[in-house]
Amino acid sequence: MGMAPLPPLPYGGAGCKDDNYPEQTQVSLSQCGAPCGEDWIWYRGKCYYFSETYSDWDTSQSYCAFHNASLALIDSQEEMDFLRRFKGMKDHWIGLHRDVNGESWVLADGSSFNNTFQITGESPCVSLNNVRINSVDCYGDRRWICNKRDTEIHRTPL
Repeated sequence: MGMAPLPPLPYGGAGCKDDNYPEQTQVSLSQCGAPCGEDWIWYRGKCYYFSETYSDWDTSQSYCAFHNASLALIDSQEEMDFLRRFKGMKDHWIGLHRDVNGESWVLADGSSFNNTFQITGESPCVSLNNVRINSVDCYGDRRWICNKRDTEIHRTPL
């Protein structure tokens, strides 16, 4: 049984700003064109895709890369809260894994992880659940979250 489609984020006033986040440019799909593409959600400078199917970490990352994105790179607690809010009850892969030596954490874009949040467990890949961020075996099937940063989104000005 699939999950219902995610509701669109609320957008405020005229133009492309969300009145709840005046410091951030928010793009309204109806007023500003779709910066993210169908089935993607725009939030605070990034586009997100929440899968409804299951796959292993590598296949999930390949799906994201095909769409010029990566498994979700999480920059703040606010972003973490957003992901937990919209992902539903299922665990989802995010863009973090151990390096080839299994010693340190590396983001899906190849950059070093700066310990923005705590990861529990000793396994090589990382998933997000409703309580914590767990390291788990990369071959398990989970849903996934892709994102791409605002600089990777091509949109036409009004």
